[in-house]
Amino acid sequence: MKSRTHRITRLLRLITLLESGPGSNGTRLAQELGVSRRTFFRDLRTLQEAGVPCFHDAENGYRIARNFFLPPVNLTLAETLSLHLLDKTVTAKRMNPLNDELLAIANKLISTLDQSHRQVCRDLMKHVIISQTPTAMPDHGLRFFTALQRYIDECRACRMTISREVWSPLSPLSPPSPPPPPSTSNSVAHTQPGSTQLIECVIHPYALYGTDHHWSLLGVVNGHESMRVIPLDHVVDLVALEQRFERPSQFDAQQVIGLAWQTQPEGETYTIELQVKPEAHHLLATRWHASQHVKHNDPDDPLLCFTVDGLHEIADWIIQQGQSLRVKHPAQLRQIITARLRELADHHEQCHS
Repeated sequence: MKSRTHRITRLLRLITLLESGPGSNGTRLAQELGVSRRTFFRDLRTLQEAGVPCFHDAENGYRIARNFFLPPVNLTLAETLSLHLLDKTVTAKRMNPLNDELLAIANKLISTLDQSHRQVCRDLMKHVIISQTPTAMPDHGLRFFTALQRYIDECRACRMTISREVWSPLSPLSPPSPPPPPSTSNSVAHTQPGSTQLIECVIHPYALYGTDHHWSLLGVVNGHESMRVIPLDHVVDLVALEQRFERPSQFDAQQVIGLAWQTQPEGETYTIELQVKPEAHHLLATRWHASQHVKHNDPDDPLLCFTVDGLHEIADWIIQQGQSLRVKHPAQLRQIITARLRELADHHEQCHS
């Protein structure tokens, strides 16, 4: 442990020497560190492998690229607090597929701030709590996100294997396509041993769409003209193809999602009216959907109203609110919620027996 601590100290000392000086040769730097030239070059390689851009030129010797470290950032106390809050929020909310990169950016900026500002903000942020997001994108979902970004940019078709339950009965797919070819360097795979509820298709990926709870892919499946919305956490396998496609210049992801409660439009629009219990009036203060408005026909019995495409997503949300809400309209929504609650009750009864 002592030797490891000593080496970390030496590496930090080497960074300081490379950054602050005009440049030195290997022999002089090794002497400064009190090590042999061989040890110096091993330490230098360690820094390079860690991403520190050390380089050598014949005129100035070894140095670190001057643009690697950020110059001091002149932020106000309020801006510094905001940066700390961003860091804390990103740490708690794990849905962003580039979460680690966002944290790295925030920490780099924080490290350039005045020490007094940093300490004051840390003390203030001790009393700020950010609840953690209960759901997070699986590791394979992150890999698919990164790969799909590239395929979308390149307008490259891909073969995708998806959990069968993703597909709505309102928009059935054609029979499964043949098995995909053996994985190549362009494939991103995640297997689910024993899984049988899978379907394969060739898709033209158009855009990625994120909500508070999950990320989805918008794309067109070969043989179908309508746009599909596919949650990334239901993607099981992804293989890039040589086939290219042309994305319409007028394509608008927001228009595709339309009035869906989250990301899954079902092809029919409904007017929703929900009675809000007095003890749950706090729900009126949150903007749940772009179409949201409140009817105050009775001051003690306000109606929370929406216009949404599809009923299944909003049914899940109403169930999550427990007894705070009661569906006044439409009747189909009450039927969906009642059926789901009965299924849930039957499930727990079976577990008990």
